Amino acid sequence: SCCESPDFALFCKNELESGSNKDKGSNMPDISECSETGFKDTKLAEGEYNRFYANIEDLPAAHYGRYDLVFSIAAFERIHKFPQALDKMYMALKPGGLLFAMFSPIWSAHNGHHLPDITDKYGKIFNFHESPIPPWGHLVMRPADLCQYLYRFTDKETADLMVYHVYNSPFINRFFTEDYMRFFWQSRFKIIKMSKMFFSETQDKTQAILEGLYPGRRHFTNNAMQVILERPIKDPGDMAEAIYLNQQGEDLFGREKTEDAFEMFNKAVHVHPGYAPAHNNLAVILWHADNISQAIIHFRKALEIDPDNRDAVINSARCLESIGEIEGARDICRSFLKNNQGDAEVLQGLSGLDR
Repeated sequence: SCCESPDFALFCKNELESGSNKDKGSNMPDISECSETGFKDTKLAEGEYNRFYANIEDLPAAHYGRYDLVFSIAAFERIHKFPQALDKMYMALKPGGLLFAMFSPIWSAHNGHHLPDITDKYGKIFNFHESPIPPWGHLVMRPADLCQYLYRFTDKETADLMVYHVYNSPFINRFFTEDYMRFFWQSRFKIIKMSKMFFSETQDKTQAILEGLYPGRRHFTNNAMQVILERPIKDPGDMAEAIYLNQQGEDLFGREKTEDAFEMFNKAVHVHPGYAPAHNNLAVILWHADNISQAIIHFRKALEIDPDNRDAVINSARCLESIGEIEGARDICRSFLKNNQGDAEVLQGLSGLDR
């Protein structure tokens, strides 16, 4: 079966007919030839290729547990109800089924504005490959600033339309790389692979400006992401409950109620063994209680689940350093920096280990 958002299909059709965009959007039948949209037929036609103009987050129960594979290319950056969509994809798969997705450009990328083909009154065509918007300009500038900037390159009507598409078009979700990573971690899927792709390096000054404007965001160089997710044979547990228990544990730890915090973190990893922050928090308490062997087990588990978990990287490296395992600490930092170049605190920690 395949599905495509009816709103996006209509947008592509209108753009194609107006001549402003030559991209048909997909190989689905012309939406105007379809008598209805949505998952109207609850019965799947066995042995046939079922096509739906519908939103994946509206997938009905008739599709649950019916698919071996969910395959998506250049779509995730357009889905607004992303956690709901992931949950529906999870439910559509049989136990052991896989989700493969690759998507770009992400909002936090240098051309994440996703500018569609727009022709100005002079006949010049702009799009996200050929754009007067400077790299990361949609993040550095505000709408009025970008308007004023674009007036230097095209007519006012075209510039204003560009700014609408960049900041207000409903066909991109404007999630950052970190948002997707958290959505994947918080889902019921087991993460087989999660990687960043197609890099455009920032200058140090640009990276500093972006991090200042968007606290907690560091991944601005990747244009795309690729994920392979699995619906486990055995249900992994309740992620939302694990997040709640972990937060309760952090609140208790902040009030120096270490034993109660430990109990909450322990409950969190039992509710959902794939929740990396709870493993990291358990490991920290075990480390400071001199139970180094168990601490290392939980640090390794946290990094196995989420190799980009910065807290687990820093804490595990410091733990290994404290027992003289300097080379092991270096390896953890170097592995993290392969995908997170320029992380100041980890670089500083590695520099200290190399002395």
